[in-house]
Amino acid sequence: MRDLRVIKNEKGMQSILVATVMIPLLFMILAFMVQVDVIAKANQAVQEASFEAVRAGVISDMPVDTAVDTAYNWCGGALPGWSKGDRVDVTASLVGSGSDQELAVNVAYSVPVFVEVLFKDSGTEIIKVNGVSKMRIEEKF
Repeated sequence: MRDLRVIKNEKGMQSILVATVMIPLLFMILAFMVQVDVIAKANQAVQEASFEAVRAGVISDMPVDTAVDTAYNWCGGALPGWSKGDRVDVTASLVGSGSDQELAVNVAYSVPVFVEVLFKDSGTEIIKVNGVSKMRIEEKF
């Protein structure tokens, strides 16, 4: 009977060992999935912000200022650090002259990295996503 207890204990120990290996591995997979989701949402947000900023800018009398303000106000509470001087950088410029003038808006956002171990080989602690939009400024009647 004594031999059976030893075998039973060894199997129990094996289960504990497998659990100690699998739980951190599952946590890393979950953390990676969350990080990819945050990157995807940030990418969508900068694309939408740049598009809406250029749309608001082309109908305004002050296109560059309006575009920059619109982009900063677009995702206020949706992403952490979406404010002037924090994680988001917005640039707008007028390209061309006369009737061929275009408004270009670039929105860049630094995505926070939750688990640096996952992205250690990339050599960066911050992942940047960019959104760029251009639109021709039509004559206002």
